[in-house]
Amino acid sequence: MSFDKLTLVPREVLIAFGLLALVAIAAAIWGLVLERRAFIGRGKGAGWFAVRVAMLPILAATAGALFVPMWLFPRVDTLITFVAGLVTTVPLAWFGLHLIVGKLSRPSLTAGEATQLAIMPVAAVIILVVAGHALQPIAWTMARTQETNAFVDAVLQPSPYSLESVSLIAQEGNGIVAATWRGPAEWTPARIDMALPHFHVKDAGKSMLHQICQEPGAIHVAWPADTPLPPMQIYWRNASGALQRADLPMPSTLPAAVPFAVTWSDNGFSLPRPFSRHAVQTSSETASTEPRHFSNEAGSMSPVDSPEFRCLPSGWKSARPVAWVAIAISRTDGGPAVWLKAARP
Repeated sequence: MSFDKLTLVPREVLIAFGLLALVAIAAAIWGLVLERRAFIGRGKGAGWFAVRVAMLPILAATAGALFVPMWLFPRVDTLITFVAGLVTTVPLAWFGLHLIVGKLSRPSLTAGEATQLAIMPVAAVIILVVAGHALQPIAWTMARTQETNAFVDAVLQPSPYSLESVSLIAQEGNGIVAATWRGPAEWTPARIDMALPHFHVKDAGKSMLHQICQEPGAIHVAWPADTPLPPMQIYWRNASGALQRADLPMPSTLPAAVPFAVTWSDNGFSLPRPFSRHAVQTSSETASTEPRHFSNEAGSMSPVDSPEFRCLPSGWKSARPVAWVAIAISRTDGGPAVWLKAARP
């Protein structure tokens, strides 16, 4: 995990696993102290020390016994080779080398004592893994609870976004309301919530992929025209890091309907307004009637595209000829999606 990704992990999770690591280190040191005292009491302190010093070379040899066969036999299924080595060569190498080093040390250790020294690190790792697995959901729950409380306690402020434009795009009884809110340049909200008639959608900007897309300093929403545009709230952090929230100003009336007009280019097109990539459907069928199949080729994003900004860029080009383009906006009430379609002249 890179440092940039590590900074995205909630602080509570990092603290919980950091404390677990400190406890594990302290327990390992205390275990070694007790183990050393026990062997010194038997008069075998030097033999214990020799085995413990040899533990790192033994670990390297054991890892080699696991991975070298995978390198020597690349045609054999890697998972099969790995599992087979994990249950055969790894235990043989780990315990066998402990027995050999214990026997060669002076004073020598018995087979039982050498086996004990081999078991202790394995048992410690198992306990640590089990503890981490048990701690993980608790830590994430604490982090999510604190995050939720922070959004609930966000201070209501005047909206930094203003309603820039609203369009009613209609076609054969179907219609889509497309609205744009403009805010500070190069500014993106931490979260967008949407209040639907029967439930509240938290972080709708990341879950309602067909209806909402963002660009730096702008929020674009497309909605079925026969249902009211739902109220929305945005959240952001001020200079000190405290969460703020504001209600987006909603349009009081809708303008006159306009047709769905597409500007065509070679193997591409430009839409009359910004829409989410996930709402844009294309077809290469050139029949005079509507095509039987559309695909969401426009929804495929390249590695250089930001997943946060999902608006289809103007002048988007397809890898194949585009004869039809459509906007499909799904409904939140389970009804059929609203489609607007345009054919290349």
